[in-house]
Amino acid sequence: MSELNIYKLNIRTTDDPLFSTVARMAKPAKMVSEKSCFEPAFSNFDIADGTLVDLSYLYEPPSETPWSKTRSRFDRHLQTEELWVVMEGDFYVPFGLCANPDDPESLPKPEEMLCFEIRKGDVFVLKPNVWHTGPWPKEKGMAVSFYMALSGHRQKANGDNVDFFMRDFAGNVAILPDLDEAGRPRS
Repeated sequence: MSELNIYKLNIRTTDDPLFSTVARMAKPAKMVSEKSCFEPAFSNFDIADGTLVDLSYLYEPPSETPWSKTRSRFDRHLQTEELWVVMEGDFYVPFGLCANPDDPESLPKPEEMLCFEIRKGDVFVLKPNVWHTGPWPKEKGMAVSFYMALSGHRQKANGDNVDFFMRDFAGNVAILPDLDEAGRPRS
């Protein structure tokens, strides 16, 4: 049996110019803010078939009244999934199934929306055609942040989005999570 030849590799940092020959750095949004922050498409990458994927970031700052912010505007992606990676905080988020995927105006009724508790460290894939919006932090004084990998926020030359619709509930309608005064779910 022959003797194993071992090569020792020099350790380099990502500041080394050679790093750019194998990778590129993504520059995420500022992680702390006094207000809600959504940074879409701060980096994009190609996934082999020519599809560009956006890496977006959402930050919801700590609040003493996190459940008082109503939601009436939602978005959905007709053909693409979204990967969510929760970095900070537990939160509640509303999702709604689309009754007619071919109709951009097909928004669920407020009573048809589903609200889920999502925990720090959760990683999940949101299916196409699911209406969704920003989160409500689970606890007072808790910040929330997560990354989303998705395709479709970019705009075509004519100004339309590639695979993205945003709509509001009709009339003067909004939703909130069903919580008691202490912030615990009622159901």
